[in-house]
Amino acid sequence: MKKLLSFIIMTTVIFSCFAQKPKKTIKYRRADTGRYTTKEYNSKNPKTTIKETRKKK
Repeated sequence: MKKLLSFIIMTTVIFSCFAQKPKKTIKYRRADTGRYTTKEYNSKNPKTTIKETRKKK
């Protein structure tokens, strides 16, 4: 009975890990230098930043 219960728990844990959707990462670059910036810089200078979005695998 314990083996059956542990098997059921393990399969639900494994399937729940695979069922998660990939998250998007949002990074901001400076238009003049191309370096990544912080959220504070982006909020102060929204016209000079480039927004990049990527999906995590």
